Amino acid sequence: MYRIQGLQRLVLYGIVIGFISSIITLVFIEGLMLLTSAYSLLLGVDSSISGNDFSVVALKTPNKYLIPVIVFSSIVLSYVIIKLLNAREAMGAGIESLLESYHFRAGRIRMRVVFAKIVSTIITIGGGGSGGLQGPGSLIGGGIASVFSRYFGTRSVERKTLVLAGVAGSLSTIFQAPLGATVFALEVPYKRDLEARALVPVLFSSITGFLISYSILGPRRLFPIVSIDVSTIFMYTSILSYIIFGVFSSITALLYVSTIRGIMVLRKVLVKKFSDIIVASLFGLVLGVIGLIEPGALGLGPVYLNNLFKEILSAESMYHVLTIVVILLLMKTIATGLTVNSGASAGLFGPGIYVGALTGIIYYYIIGQYISPLPAILYAYIGMAAVYGAVSTTPFGTSILVSEITGNYALLLPCLTSAIISREIIGKHTLYINQRNTRLVRELENLLILIANTNIGEVLSKPAASVVKTVPVLKPSDNIEYLLEVYTTTHLRYLPVIDDKGRPLGLINTETLSRQADKLTIKHKVNELDLIKPPETNINACLSEIIDLMTRYNMPVVIITDDDGMYVGLVTAYDLHKYIIEKLYKAK
Repeated sequence: MYRIQGLQRLVLYGIVIGFISSIITLVFIEGLMLLTSAYSLLLGVDSSISGNDFSVVALKTPNKYLIPVIVFSSIVLSYVIIKLLNAREAMGAGIESLLESYHFRAGRIRMRVVFAKIVSTIITIGGGGSGGLQGPGSLIGGGIASVFSRYFGTRSVERKTLVLAGVAGSLSTIFQAPLGATVFALEVPYKRDLEARALVPVLFSSITGFLISYSILGPRRLFPIVSIDVSTIFMYTSILSYIIFGVFSSITALLYVSTIRGIMVLRKVLVKKFSDIIVASLFGLVLGVIGLIEPGALGLGPVYLNNLFKEILSAESMYHVLTIVVILLLMKTIATGLTVNSGASAGLFGPGIYVGALTGIIYYYIIGQYISPLPAILYAYIGMAAVYGAVSTTPFGTSILVSEITGNYALLLPCLTSAIISREIIGKHTLYINQRNTRLVRELENLLILIANTNIGEVLSKPAASVVKTVPVLKPSDNIEYLLEVYTTTHLRYLPVIDDKGRPLGLINTETLSRQADKLTIKHKVNELDLIKPPETNINACLSEIIDLMTRYNMPVVIITDDDGMYVGLVTAYDLHKYIIEKLYKAK
């Protein structure tokens, strides 16, 4: 009964968070549209033509040389606002800060970060910065949920669930894609996992956000619906083309990640020589020049991209189209890297699907049209999922999002096929450093929640020697009968195995012994058992380094060795949890 009541409470909270995050996200969208409209008026462009897309404003304006001034001012002003509000987490795309909060601070996000993210993103993108709304929207929705959770005193695990609900509510409001927003919110914390236990409240929040967005804004269609026979989509030649396109799109995915990361490294180098404000100004200046040369690289870009689709469909010269698209792809990628790393605020999803669409067009003209009868615009849509789904390691969420925003669920299989292949090819070269590979085992998650909820910086600087536990060791030549004797007297979960020189070979997890009972007897040797290989570290390592190893390998145990690599003992997540609690109570 308690679990049912707990779930009912989370569902109710999810609906409330979906409502609040949706309303605030709509205010955020309206603010962005108003600022872009103001710039349209200033630059002499009818807002009905520009569609509140700064790239179209920059293309149509007769006052071209005001573009660098506006872009430069927007980047610098956005950076200054974030600094004045002391909201460092609001810089950049938003997803990275969200994941840092989710994994390392038990879902805590400050309200000032939400406010700074709203204002700085409006100024950045409304003034021509290249970026999208998904990253900022995720941090805004997650931040609102975090503040709500603290107000109602929810537990840390529940707060993390509600943060994802806030993400889904905000994204569903922006894209009117409730299913895609739900899956994306569950998928983005991990590279190869889903936060499945949060599904129900996240789904209810997403549906709430969609209903509010639809009732206030009406149906929003970012891209035109493509009418195509479903049988054509599932032809064997088409499926072959999706597979090849997955390989092809990985090139753009690697380019996108490498450019973003490369400019990030450049910023770190420049900041060592100059102040942050000078670097932000320099990036803003270069971005303004890019906008003068290629207006399509600025702003959100969906209206510009739709106009480009029409131009491409009516173009007669393939080489002319390829030249335009390749240049635009490169410029958009560089412009996004400069914007996101300048210290201002803008997301990476919008530019990611933008360059993905351009990749699809390039593929169509070079390869696709000779394999399958699918039109160019369909490859553009598949490319959106193939590129961003790969670089963000969210192939499922992104594929569903793209299917919903393009109004065709038949695209789900093509999008998934290309996105998964692209993701596997680019491997570890992804956008978000704070993504974990999989969900942590329960012991580690509880340990990190304890650390996030307490001020124990001094405790974590202690060496491993203060926690290390010496336990009976086994040799490969020992028989299982002796192992069982050790286990029945100690009841330890992990028993170390060392060689004759004292070097660690691995651990036996006593909880899994029953799985091997059918093929082994008590006369068999320890070396015939399956050993696990946990991370190892030196006795002088501090506790924070040990915790980092545990989370990196998702193993609640670390082997401790001396300077010569000889076995000393073990440290488990349970030992750390117990040690930290003892220190906290002794400090009172």
